[in-house]
Amino acid sequence: MSLLSKWRPGLVAAFLAFALTACARSPEDLYARALEFSKAGDPGSAVVDLKNALQEQPNFGAARKLLGEQYLRLGDSASAIKELQRALEQGEAEHELLPLILRAELDNGNAAAVLERLNKLNADDLSASLWTLRGEALLDARDPSAARDAFANALRLDSSSADAHLGLARIAWAANDSATADREFAQSLKLAPNSPRAWLAKGDFALSRRQFPAAIEAFEAAHKSGQGFDRIRAKIGLARTYIFNGDKDKAQVNVDLVLKQAPDLPMAHYLAALLAHQKGEYPRAEEQLALVLARAPDHVPSIFLKGVVYAAQEKWLQAEQDLSRVVAMVPNDLQSRKLLATVYLRQGQVEKAITALEGAQSLGSDDPQFQAMLGGAYMRAGQSAQGMAAMERAAELAPTQPEFRTQVALGNLAIGDSALATEQLRAAANQSAEDMRSDMLLVMVLLRDKKFDEALAEAQRLIRENPKDPIRYNLAAAAWIGKGNDAQAEQVLRQALKINPKFGPAKLNLALLAQKRNDVDGAYRLFQEAFADDKTNYRALAAIVQIDLHRHLAEMNSVPAVAMSNRRSEALRRGETAKPSEKIIQLGWSRSMRILPTSRSKKLSTSTTLIPESRQSSSSTIGNGLGPPSRARRSSTAITISRMSLRWQ
Repeated sequence: MSLLSKWRPGLVAAFLAFALTACARSPEDLYARALEFSKAGDPGSAVVDLKNALQEQPNFGAARKLLGEQYLRLGDSASAIKELQRALEQGEAEHELLPLILRAELDNGNAAAVLERLNKLNADDLSASLWTLRGEALLDARDPSAARDAFANALRLDSSSADAHLGLARIAWAANDSATADREFAQSLKLAPNSPRAWLAKGDFALSRRQFPAAIEAFEAAHKSGQGFDRIRAKIGLARTYIFNGDKDKAQVNVDLVLKQAPDLPMAHYLAALLAHQKGEYPRAEEQLALVLARAPDHVPSIFLKGVVYAAQEKWLQAEQDLSRVVAMVPNDLQSRKLLATVYLRQGQVEKAITALEGAQSLGSDDPQFQAMLGGAYMRAGQSAQGMAAMERAAELAPTQPEFRTQVALGNLAIGDSALATEQLRAAANQSAEDMRSDMLLVMVLLRDKKFDEALAEAQRLIRENPKDPIRYNLAAAAWIGKGNDAQAEQVLRQALKINPKFGPAKLNLALLAQKRNDVDGAYRLFQEAFADDKTNYRALAAIVQIDLHRHLAEMNSVPAVAMSNRRSEALRRGETAKPSEKIIQLGWSRSMRILPTSRSKKLSTSTTLIPESRQSSSSTIGNGLGPPSRARRSSTAITISRMSLRWQ
């Protein structure tokens, strides 16, 4: 693929300037000037002179060889192979041309062609540079053992071969032998401190270890020492580093430079898509990926990223199509299978999720996230034994990560082993003071099991650990309610509101307590405050509507029919001009007036419970003369309150 677009403006200007003098210059003069351009790091201008020279003298082998070298620098490996091969046919020295041709083949992704050509030669006749190229081709062919032997032969012939040490560094890197890789990279750069290839590889190595400053240093050194396409590759490396480091502004600067210098390069558009995804600019990401896939339809990273972009937008069917394709193309890619399984689960296709994960069980045997996902899918499919085994394996693989132990606890809750779940939640809570999920679940389990003293002790421990978190006070209030001490619960909830006056769960729970003591006006005021603080608090809005409905229904039974009809019309009229939140309330009034007869029915007491019907069976009935709520009702109310804490997060 030609990347001369970087130099198009310069090439045009140079061509116009040289066109007037080309006829006056001999091919030898043009060749000499091209050599000067090449030495000055201007391969674009060198290409112009060399093309003019070859137009005058097509059999000028030295010019054709130099032209192939310039194309190699520009990253146009296909054109480099063509020109170098023709130079060889025109009688240029094979021992000089063959390493260049093989390098171009490697850059073009043709490791098999390199090995085929070298296999035809006698091993005793191979130079150090050819042994090095053989080692690189073997590495690309995933044969590190044979590659190591090839690099060793290169060093036997030339102990100062920087590229051979670079190859050994790549082998150590692939084997996760960081110490050896560091040593070989250092030796390679000691022998060739201005080698852009070595600096680029060193930058990739540092980036793979998330050593961002070292990666930036290496890529900047590659940009400084490189020419042509090596400089573009260095900018690509810098863009990748800043993207992975989360520095979107610097990433954008480098991505824009690459797009300007190489607008036809698929990797440039891939990086633009990756950065757009990171910024949440999904339409732009899709647009950039379409450009990549138009030129490289089977570019797996782009297909995978497209699936990720669709999943981020909850376009599950499109995500499934792309990720399924990636899994078919690269069956051993664990990340693709995990994301595909997630997409299946989000669509409720549990069996398909299990199939996707089971296809990589050997690969994911030591991956705690994979085991946790597989366990969760098994549990959803009702395969409890397999689910628990997988989740326990996840907790075993990551003993310092409490989220996996928490998931095992949830699995035990699902199969009814509350005692073991409590034990595991305690262990998870003791592992991490930062992750509150296991702590909150522990309190909820204790509340469910009516162990209110233990629940209160855990909630108070959480308050001591972070007295500025209102959620923890809400949990303590739930425990106090379970113990039957509403006054203490109210005191704790008011402490939560001192910390955050707009903490919705505390206001809702105070309103529930007000309802319990038949303080409907107080409850109504608290619900209104909660909704004023957060217009998406539909629980508060529903409570307001319900109170208004009950009051209005009670009023209907004491108002004459004609007056009631007038009020019905007024309510409907107000519903056309009211605010959205008011319309919901007024709609409730209007519907109640339509379904009830205009004649008065039996009087409805304003003391009817204001807790939603789904909660009435588990809450105290207000004003019904039955006395204080039972312990069972207190337990359910406490759990309701604690669940509000979870929703707030």
